[in-house]
Amino acid sequence: MRSFLCVLLLMIFSAGCGNKKQLAYIDINGIYSSIDLSKHYRAKLEVQQQRYQKLLSEKDATLRGLKEQLDENNQAQLAIIYSKQEQVDSLERFFTKALQDSTKMYNQIVETEVNDLVYVFGKEEGFDFIFSPANTNAFMYADSTLEITDQVIDYINKNSKLKTQN
Repeated sequence: MRSFLCVLLLMIFSAGCGNKKQLAYIDINGIYSSIDLSKHYRAKLEVQQQRYQKLLSEKDATLRGLKEQLDENNQAQLAIIYSKQEQVDSLERFFTKALQDSTKMYNQIVETEVNDLVYVFGKEEGFDFIFSPANTNAFMYADSTLEITDQVIDYINKNSKLKTQN
């Protein structure tokens, strides 16, 4: 937070000294939700989530079927059911962790790509400052003519090094 305030003070000081600085802001949440890369990874995660839900449904149906066939006096059948349930529960834990890990990995990939491309965009377009006021509470007002979110989204979609054609 301290470094952000220093940058903001430097910007204000520079503007007050007659140096015309080109400044803009972006809606980083809008970028993350709109770029093709995010849409691609959300679709991949959705497929994983559907597979996970299918696994859970099959688990429930299988266990219900086994329990319906159970002869309450047969301890061997009961032991088999509990063994199968533990195997499926272990698989369920594995898929839950894999889904969480995939989500984290995809978020990191998107964040890195966005940060790199916003930096390049700012340099190529001659911006001195590009801010993202999301979640910082630093900006109480910004002139909407300074927002460049749509241009940044277009730039990222055109220049992303990561291909979404999988």
